[in-house]
Amino acid sequence: MIADYFQKKELALSDPIRFLKEANRIASLHDDLPADAIVREVCRNFRTSSNSEKSGLKQRHTGDRSFLIFAHRMANMAMRKTDGSLLLDGITALLVENCGFDSRESVVSCAMLRFSADSLKMDFAAMANSVADKKNCGADEIVLHFASVSPNSIRLDDYGLHTWTADGIRQIGWVV
Repeated sequence: MIADYFQKKELALSDPIRFLKEANRIASLHDDLPADAIVREVCRNFRTSSNSEKSGLKQRHTGDRSFLIFAHRMANMAMRKTDGSLLLDGITALLVENCGFDSRESVVSCAMLRFSADSLKMDFAAMANSVADKKNCGADEIVLHFASVSPNSIRLDDYGLHTWTADGIRQIGWVV
């Protein structure tokens, strides 16, 4: 259903605001996308696996963008449903994907998960420490860093991202 809508490029080009509003409306009707069940199962297996099994899961799924999308969606869905338990799956998805696609995208998803946890009065540090390994770098390092700093000290500029305001809209752009 969503894919059919996105194929209508003429609407996206002629009226991008209406296109995005409609796409968000359609996406919000489907809290669980078909890929969510698979990603959620991998995340739950990851949390109960040994270190060698975790390493194998990371190797298999590093760079799989569906894990990044899932983490991003869990941050949003947790806020919409006021259900902080969704955040643990989002954090785990970041760890499984392990910054293979683009570490800057992982930073953005991690910032969203941290913001959602803080807004829902959930302990992001406890969730992060329950799944992240201090001996690993990559996504583990990013998640543990976000767990250790106060929300006011998080600056996306420190992660290769640049924020600016244009016409009153806060945006994130890549620094090249």
